[in-house]
Amino acid sequence: MALQSRQTCRLFAQGKCRYGASCKYRHIFGEGEDSANVVSPSGRQPCQYYQSGRCNRGDACTFAHGDKDTPRSSDSARDLQTASLKFVPDEDEQKFLTWRRDVPDMRRGRPRALGTVGLSKFFRTAWEMVSRNNTTSPRVVSTLATEGGLARIDELCRTDFERLTVGGKVSCFEQLIVPFLRAISDKHILSSFLLENAVGTIFTFLYGVNGRRGILLLESIAGILLTAKFDVKSDDEVLGVSISATLAALHQMLVCNQTASIEEGISEIVETISACVDELSDDAVVGVNIQITFRHLEKIRTRLRFGNEIPPPIDSRHTATKGAATFDVGQEWPGNLSPDGPRHDNDHENISDIKILPTAGEIQSHRLEYLPTTDPGKLHLPGVRGLLDRQFRLLREDTVGQLRDCVRQIIENLADPTFQPSGNRRAMHGAHIWVYNNVSISEIIFEKRKGIHISLEFEQPPGARALSKDEARKTWWAETKQLQLDSLLCLVDSNGRSVFLSVSDREGRKETQDEEGIIEDAGGFTT
Repeated sequence: MALQSRQTCRLFAQGKCRYGASCKYRHIFGEGEDSANVVSPSGRQPCQYYQSGRCNRGDACTFAHGDKDTPRSSDSARDLQTASLKFVPDEDEQKFLTWRRDVPDMRRGRPRALGTVGLSKFFRTAWEMVSRNNTTSPRVVSTLATEGGLARIDELCRTDFERLTVGGKVSCFEQLIVPFLRAISDKHILSSFLLENAVGTIFTFLYGVNGRRGILLLESIAGILLTAKFDVKSDDEVLGVSISATLAALHQMLVCNQTASIEEGISEIVETISACVDELSDDAVVGVNIQITFRHLEKIRTRLRFGNEIPPPIDSRHTATKGAATFDVGQEWPGNLSPDGPRHDNDHENISDIKILPTAGEIQSHRLEYLPTTDPGKLHLPGVRGLLDRQFRLLREDTVGQLRDCVRQIIENLADPTFQPSGNRRAMHGAHIWVYNNVSISEIIFEKRKGIHISLEFEQPPGARALSKDEARKTWWAETKQLQLDSLLCLVDSNGRSVFLSVSDREGRKETQDEEGIIEDAGGFTT
């Protein structure tokens, strides 16, 4: 049989031929030799199963295996495929994977503490990877924003610096806190849109609830900076880098936590750090790019200045006597500031105490509501707080005020025996409303999640009552768009009682016709 006349097996060259020596195509090992004509140096024939990758005998096989006996082109092809599929991490990737092992999996319970030395190594490595600004930089920040990464940040914040010596505090600050601050406040990290959520998570957690975590850490940092500058006499260039990283992190903390600018203690911390900046030598100024440091310091002071302009909340229990002698007597002020006392149960000097929807007392009150003037000097609150108070009251009056006046008018009409209603659509006080008469409550259901569910029955409006067919009435309701889902309702009676509801369900309404031809329609509403 002339083997040279057969075509070459392409699968054998790729290491995928399953037929071995019984294949009808030529198996070429190297320089044009067939598997049937090749004999290994040891005198053994090639193993057809090894050629297809299926031999499980290993070195015990009586046939030749690969480059130990016979050169096989399939070996190099298979090795090339294996090498192309196998992931070999580079130096940066291997460093990141090693670093990430110290990020705990919070699903396994309380993490193991790294200690001061372990934390120092952890955050120094994080800063080294971030400073390279390569593909691992965003992964480091994203990892710190996870629950495990935040656990390491919390461990740093819990470090007891008071138990350390003076030199130990400075060393711990430079080796632990500064690398952490530089890693999370790097300019490339803060300017990345992809890391915006991760950065916000880190700085929000670092600040904590009411600053319980961030302010304690910043107070410790400010004290250590003073110690490093005036007691230990640290190198000014190193101190300048530390101050720059601290101010960058503090500024970002104020950006991510709007209430931080009004917290007590932040201003003192800033002034302490500012004093250290003023004492830096000229060489340090050149080394740390002092312009950036001063820019952060100015931004921080600007935010704190705006925060200081917002006065603390007013205690309504002690402002009635103070306001009467201070404000213009020609203006009737809100709440207890008014000489005649509050207008109703929803009249307060602090807008945080005002309910959005009008109360029953507000609806029945005939005293004019307090509306601030356009002159900021005549507002009952100074600064930004006074402007916010004015905008809130004017906006509420433009919206809820119309609703309040309409409900008051309806109650007065019900109390007037001579009043004769005409139609159910009426224009009152610049607003168009729908009025439904003879309302009765047919069912009240209390649901744990949805609250109170009230089914109401009422007299059909004249437009629907004139229609005799059910389909015609349904079309009328759909076209007039009355009682749509989430529509605001107010249930009132002639005694002046009122309650606001909203439409939660228009399905399952029952329609019955009594002997007088009145159509009763029940719908569901929830408070």
